[in-house]
Amino acid sequence: MTISEEWWDRWWEEDYSWDGLAKKDWDGWVVPEDGVPVPGKVGVDGDQATLQDYWRRAGLEEDIKREGHTCPKTGKQFTRIHLPLTFEDGSETLKGKDDKAFLEEVYDVLRSELARPIMETKYLDWGELEGPDHRMQWRGVVLPHFDLEDLSAQSRDEDDRIPLSLHAIDAAFLGDAWFNSAAFSGDVRFDSAAFSGDVSFYSAAFSGDVSFYSAAFSGDARFDSAAFSVDASFHSATFSGVAEFESAVFSGDAIFYGAAFSGDAGFSSAAFSGNARFDSASFSGDAGFYGAAFSGDAVFSSAAFSGKARFFSAAFSGDASFNSAAFSGDVRFDSAAFSRNANFDSAAFSRDAWFNSAAFSGYASFESVTFSGDAVFANAAFSGDAIFDSAAFSGNANFDSAVFSGYAIFESAAFSRGAIFETATFSGDAWFDNAAFSEDACFASAAFSGEAHFNGAVFLGDADFGGERRSLMSERVDQPTPLAMARRSIQRFAANGAVFLGPANFSNRDFLSGPDGVESDFHDAHFFHLFKLHDSALHRGINFRKARVELALDQGKAQESCLPVPGALMEGLETLKRAVPEKPKPPRADALESNKEQYLRDASKWSALYEGGLEEFQAWRRSEARAFAEGSVEDRNEYFRALEDCYRTLKLFNEDRRDRLEESRFHRLELIARRRRRRPKYTAPQMLAFWQEKEGIPIWERTLSHIYGGASKYGNSAVLPIVWLICGVLLFAAIYAAMASFPHHTPTVSELENALSFSTGRVLPFGPWAAPEACSRIGQMLETAGRENCSGGAIHYGTWVPFGLRLLASFQSLTAIILAFLSGLAIRRRFQMN
Repeated sequence: MTISEEWWDRWWEEDYSWDGLAKKDWDGWVVPEDGVPVPGKVGVDGDQATLQDYWRRAGLEEDIKREGHTCPKTGKQFTRIHLPLTFEDGSETLKGKDDKAFLEEVYDVLRSELARPIMETKYLDWGELEGPDHRMQWRGVVLPHFDLEDLSAQSRDEDDRIPLSLHAIDAAFLGDAWFNSAAFSGDVRFDSAAFSGDVSFYSAAFSGDVSFYSAAFSGDARFDSAAFSVDASFHSATFSGVAEFESAVFSGDAIFYGAAFSGDAGFSSAAFSGNARFDSASFSGDAGFYGAAFSGDAVFSSAAFSGKARFFSAAFSGDASFNSAAFSGDVRFDSAAFSRNANFDSAAFSRDAWFNSAAFSGYASFESVTFSGDAVFANAAFSGDAIFDSAAFSGNANFDSAVFSGYAIFESAAFSRGAIFETATFSGDAWFDNAAFSEDACFASAAFSGEAHFNGAVFLGDADFGGERRSLMSERVDQPTPLAMARRSIQRFAANGAVFLGPANFSNRDFLSGPDGVESDFHDAHFFHLFKLHDSALHRGINFRKARVELALDQGKAQESCLPVPGALMEGLETLKRAVPEKPKPPRADALESNKEQYLRDASKWSALYEGGLEEFQAWRRSEARAFAEGSVEDRNEYFRALEDCYRTLKLFNEDRRDRLEESRFHRLELIARRRRRRPKYTAPQMLAFWQEKEGIPIWERTLSHIYGGASKYGNSAVLPIVWLICGVLLFAAIYAAMASFPHHTPTVSELENALSFSTGRVLPFGPWAAPEACSRIGQMLETAGRENCSGGAIHYGTWVPFGLRLLASFQSLTAIILAFLSGLAIRRRFQMN
């Protein structure tokens, strides 16, 4: 381990030669006429003392005359304490040659220095010296291996520590430096010092300010159990080895701004009574802050963690700022306690981030945070607002059993993998407006005591908002009754314009009356899959108008008209691609098998979304539709059975609140879902086994359902039956005319008019619709008696043609009655009193 050339260049530039020492003041000291430095005070005349005077007092002026202390190139002269390893021309010095006798002379000086009585150096409130500087002036010294315990003859204090007062800016420690159990009085300065070996300040006590500004630690640096009574600054310090501050006590501010930790950094169980500043610090190895206590503000803004960052059980009593921090390794904040505000805005987590059982007493802001791995907030407690606005979750987002006492804001958040909020508790309003969920979103048994906002949200996978069954609620003994009720009830759920491509489960939920008369709202929500409401109670004011629940009926259809792209879906896809610009990576080898299987299922979706545009995404939707259509009949029947139940629930809900139009709409959808339950192929013996229940709906029922739907939209259209009635009059008139004329005659205009009149008379038996003339062709078909007296002669039709005419006319009349009834039924539904 060596000291860098850049450091030596700066050292040479500062000039710690004998002449250079004369340019550096020794604060608070003067040199009177006798040449002996004395403390400066009123009444004492003399020149400002310099470091040259300090070392002259130590008897080192003669060193400059000794051989080997003068640079051959520049002529600069050095004391044995300041002599570098090499001169500027590259030639080795006695110190560089590791001359034993010379090094012993250096240690003699150090022993003499350390034997001096320790005198207090006083400071003003703003840090300026008050009186003389009694510290050892080791600025720019170049020392071999240093062991304070071996070199110091000072008597230990009552805490078994070695007294020391030191000023060592630009000092170079060529070997190991041991300051174990040192008791530093006054301010300690190691600014720009270089430690080429291991350095240890184990159990050292610093009574004044400490500064290691831009210090370079080439080996391991140990400050464990050290006590810093005032401010400690490691601003821009570089730690090439392990930096150990375990159980260190920082009573003032701890400043590590811009510090660089190349090895592991250990601050476990450290106590920070003042502010802890680690902003712009870089941790290339693991950073351990587990059990650390931050009584003041903890600032890690723009810090870079390349290894693991471990903050579990850390206590943050002041504000904690990790905004714009970059975490390349796993992050652990398990059981961490944030007593005030926690700011992680724009932070980037490249791997898994664990906040299990973390407690946030103030607001917790994760706005625009990027989670490239899994984000685990299971059992976390947010007492203030939790802000995840525009956060990007590339891995699984686990908020299982998390508690949100304030607002929970996830607006425009992007969830590329699973989003788990199962049994989470939202005491305040939950805002997920315009959030995008590309895989399953689980809010099962989540407690929404406030409003739940999912306006414009997009769910590409399953959306599970199911509550707890009533039977399970009665068995809950571990939760208070209000919480158990909240796991089933929702005060207000707003999903205006939301898009559900997968199943949406709202079973076992009680939608209550909203606050201030503002009810739950699904206006313009798009449901392309199941919408389950099993055993749910819906308040009368809930709004399902213009909710596109009929889209679920097109499951299995690959036509473009069956796969619309709402605006919210477009925005959701853009949100996903903007928040997570790269295709999600496959799970690691040690990941759960379920995660690997889920990734394989969604691989084609990722390819369509990230390797193409909207066309490729639509192609993926078409392939999914075809796969559903080509799947087993049993699976399709199960789907449409569940869909039928959903529509029935909505029908009964609207019936209860006397909304006949909506009731009839969902009744129509219920019947369409029922008719799409095709019967599987059965063998002849299976079909003959009438006592066995068959799957699916028989073809005769589905045929009648088609006719009912085509004739009147299942009783919802008053105009469509009339249109069919008019078309039927014209069609039957043409048939009647053809029966009377074919194949012997071509019908005349008069015969067509007669046929039209006869057809209209079958529909309207009242009014000016006379029976056909006896000698007309239709009349002769109806009545054979007296047709010989017709002027044109009798026409013989035989027996079956007249019978067929009567049968057809009766069928027309029956059809007309049914169509008229359906039209009247639709009119009644529309205008009846609700």
